[in-house]
Amino acid sequence: MENKEEYSWSKYIKDYWYLLSGKRTKFVFFTILRSLSNLITFAIAFCLAKIIDFFTNYQASMPLDTFYWFVGAIAILGAFQVWLRFFSKIKMQTIAADMRKETRLLAINKIMSLNLKWHEKEETGAKIQKINQGGESVYKGLKDFSNEGISVLVDIFGALFLFLFLDIRYVAFALIYVCIYFIGEHYYNKKLNYWENELNKIKEKVSGKIHESISNILAVKSLGLGETIGKNAESYEDEYFKILFASYFGKLKGGLDEFTNTIGNFISVKSGVGRFMTILDIDTIEDESRLKEFPENWRKIEFKEVYFKYKEQYVLKDFNLTINRFDKIGVVGESGSGKSTISKLMLKLYKPEKGKILVDGIDLNEFNQMSITKNMGVVLQEPEMFNLSAIDNITISATKADKKVLDTAISLSQLKPVIEKLPEKLNTLIGEKGYQLSGGERQRIGLARAIYKDSQIYILDEATSALDSKTESLIQEEISTKLKNKTLIIIAHRLSTLKEVKRILVLEKGQIVESGSFSDLLKKKQKFYQMYKLQNRN
Repeated sequence: MENKEEYSWSKYIKDYWYLLSGKRTKFVFFTILRSLSNLITFAIAFCLAKIIDFFTNYQASMPLDTFYWFVGAIAILGAFQVWLRFFSKIKMQTIAADMRKETRLLAINKIMSLNLKWHEKEETGAKIQKINQGGESVYKGLKDFSNEGISVLVDIFGALFLFLFLDIRYVAFALIYVCIYFIGEHYYNKKLNYWENELNKIKEKVSGKIHESISNILAVKSLGLGETIGKNAESYEDEYFKILFASYFGKLKGGLDEFTNTIGNFISVKSGVGRFMTILDIDTIEDESRLKEFPENWRKIEFKEVYFKYKEQYVLKDFNLTINRFDKIGVVGESGSGKSTISKLMLKLYKPEKGKILVDGIDLNEFNQMSITKNMGVVLQEPEMFNLSAIDNITISATKADKKVLDTAISLSQLKPVIEKLPEKLNTLIGEKGYQLSGGERQRIGLARAIYKDSQIYILDEATSALDSKTESLIQEEISTKLKNKTLIIIAHRLSTLKEVKRILVLEKGQIVESGSFSDLLKKKQKFYQMYKLQNRN
């Protein structure tokens, strides 16, 4: 949307109405109240004109009842106007604050539903900027509409409407004035809209580099011109009409000047909402609720003639693989050979460009992703850490902690020495991204998290690469005994860690070029042998 077509005002209004879902009745009601409070200004102006009219023709013998009546009307109308403005303003700002919160949650939920391919393409900072800016733009848009927009529209259209009751010449004059005014503003606002969009793009790029939100977007305001009210009327009719005309034209002129200021703000808001909607407008691939549950008692997973490309380059080509339940499979290969892509395809984070992944003969795409991830535990080379306690990072996938499973996870991952060093043991906050821990310690927590999940399939993607050889060896021993009834796929850089694995796959340019046990592959003296020899020499 952001590149192919301009984000129009009609689309902005339509999107805003969508975001108002659940609050539309309140919005319309308080908009009417706010408009009524502005219309009262015209009634007060009418009363003032009547008072001036009264004194223009006043004679000593005339009673002052008319004067008192209009003064009283002005006082009552003024008090009612103040109450209406205050009440409607508070209510509108409450709606705006709720919209800001709900808009951000809507975007976060949408982002969570999008596939990994989209996330890898979009910069993290740009996503954060769009969400934050979108929420603020929605809030500011409604606040500006309530505080200024309604007043501007009522002033302009109210004045034009009331001119009809004065003289058609005044209407013609006002319309000519409005046309000239808007012609001058049109070119300026068009340029402003373009530069607001460019500014927002730059902000998103900056956010992508520094990963933090920057200051609010530019709000451009124009200066209005003063207007002098006509004086010294010559006759009763002229005096009466000129007083009303001056009052109403002053409202029209002030409204147009304020419109210039307000439209600058709304262009800024419109740009923010437009770029925010690029997230909500992304088509969600499928309705996961209609898909099947991944079978807990599965027997066989097959890759059949699978092709997958990343950034226009194939990382898997005509890839075929059969994984039987309880298999222990090692996967090795040079960087870019497609090792990690296998695990992402199994988790349905990616989908094959061609070919199929079958689970007991059923296409993996027919299973919902939640049930797939429930049955597969993944440990990455750089496991994601949350700014929570150590125990929360381990048990994050469960609704409640299980002491027995937790002890098993800590034992298998050799995490106990790490926990003993922490000031509050398992309750120690590990900081954002786990900055208080070393790379090896983070890997151990990542491994403990996967073990605690108690999945059917474990995918270890260079999960122990940051550990010393002694700790890595201890973990390998624990895995071979305690996970013997699980299916293991071990993606390894250090080939020596795969000595006990029965089947090792050697990948090169997205295809399996060798397969066999550790000793068999060394005997062949081909690709695996060369890699092993190179590692030992280094």
